[in-house]
Amino acid sequence: MLRSFTLAAFVLVAAPLVAADPPGKKVAIVVGIDEYKNAKLGNLRFAGRDANALGLELDTLGFTTRVLTTDLKETRQPTKANIEAALKDATAGLTKRDVLLVFFSGQGLELGEGEAYLCPSDAKLFKDEKDTLIAVADLLKTVERAGAGNSFVLLDACRNDPDPTRGNGRDALTATRGVAVLLACSSGEKCYEDDTLKHGVFTHAVLTGLRGDAKDRTGKVTWDSLAAYVRETVPVAVNKITNGNRSQRPQLIANLVGPPVVFVPAK
Repeated sequence: MLRSFTLAAFVLVAAPLVAADPPGKKVAIVVGIDEYKNAKLGNLRFAGRDANALGLELDTLGFTTRVLTTDLKETRQPTKANIEAALKDATAGLTKRDVLLVFFSGQGLELGEGEAYLCPSDAKLFKDEKDTLIAVADLLKTVERAGAGNSFVLLDACRNDPDPTRGNGRDALTATRGVAVLLACSSGEKCYEDDTLKHGVFTHAVLTGLRGDAKDRTGKVTWDSLAAYVRETVPVAVNKITNGNRSQRPQLIANLVGPPVVFVPAK
């Protein structure tokens, strides 16, 4: 019996140790635009505040976050070139172990054919100058090509056509495998800011959800529980601040596989 025990102990000690895979990275690009160079777009009041607050929240959750707002220095201004450069830098070298999050708070629109666009700070509001805008479909392709295991896109931007004569087109957005998109409103709708909250209604729901209001039954805040919470609370809040005259219904487009990604673990 003694010899058998000694041999087993030797085998356990001599067996090679297998290193665990290192934890994946969590990176985020956060954009908030209050001031537009094109007066036709109109300025916002709380988009920059949205971005700064979410950036700080993501920092506490272990994300490496890059924030672009109109009150920062030139290289951090949310122009189209700077946003695209920040995306390129943040997505370089991502692997299937990593998580990518992209957030945008600012003006947005949909043209009659159902194409959704985000407006960087230097955007021009003309149909024949779409190259100054950021097509949401192109953004999603960039996110997909980044190669992260899970990618999340949060867009607090309107989806109405500024030319009412064109009407609303079909909803043309799709998500590829591993990508989830939560839009602040449905096609044809606008997004609303709240003077009391000093945030966009959508972003405020994202923030309060991450701070604990979106916990699931196990005490965690996952992407699934956060998306459900935002979709439930935003329409109620907008109905209240507009006295029932407007609707804002967040839309979820997702193609995720596997267990829900945890943003905030149970305490």
